[in-house]
Amino acid sequence: MPSSNVASNLESLRELPLRRVPRQQRSRRRVANMISAAIDLLVLGGTEAVTTSAVAEKAGVPIGSVYQFFPDRETLLLAVAEISSRPLQETAELINSDSIPGSDLDSWLVSVLNQLEDQWSKHPADVAAWNALVSVPNMDAVTGPIFTNFVNALAQGVTQHNKSARLSEKETNELCWVLTTSLTAVLSSSLAMKRTSAMAAFKIWATCMFTPHA
Repeated sequence: MPSSNVASNLESLRELPLRRVPRQQRSRRRVANMISAAIDLLVLGGTEAVTTSAVAEKAGVPIGSVYQFFPDRETLLLAVAEISSRPLQETAELINSDSIPGSDLDSWLVSVLNQLEDQWSKHPADVAAWNALVSVPNMDAVTGPIFTNFVNALAQGVTQHNKSARLSEKETNELCWVLTTSLTAVLSSSLAMKRTSAMAAFKIWATCMFTPHA
C-alpha cells in the first residue's frame, strides 16, 4: 500500500521526466505503490537495489507498468528524491516567505528544526531514503539542487536573524551545509524512543554553531 505521503505528493512529480503523469485514481495509486516500493528498496539496500524489475516485484505490478510511467531507474530515483525531500522543500518555501516564527536566531532556528522534525517523523522511511540518497556521491545530480536550495534559504534566514554575526557569507553557508547534512543523519538513524533526546541535543548544538566565540 502506498504511504499517504507519497499519495498526497504526486502532483510534485509533474516536473520530472515521466513518460506520462498519472491522473486517474487507479494509475495514481499504482505509481504511489511503485515509489513506496522504491523507497523501501533504497532504505534496505541502497541505490543499487532500486531497479525497475525490483520495484515491479515489490510493488506487485508487471514491469511494463513501471515503464508506462518511468523510462529508467534514474527517473525512479528522481521521484524518490522529490517525495522524500518534501519537508526540505516546503520548509525552504516557508523560510523564503518569512513564515517561520522566531524573534532571534536561536528561537527561529529551533522553529526551523521543529518544522523538519515534525514532518519527517511522520514518515521515517522518507528521511531514511533521503539520507541514503545524499550519502551517495553519484546521486548529486538528483539531490544537489534540492539540497542546495534549502541550504541557501537556511543561510539567508540565519543571516537575517543573526544581528551580531561575525561570520562571513561563505562561513554561514558552510555551517548550514553541515547542519542540514547532520540533521538528516540524526533523524534517519535515531530510533523513535531516542529521537526526542537526540533532537534536543542536536538543537542545542545547532544554535551554538552560529554563536560568536571570543
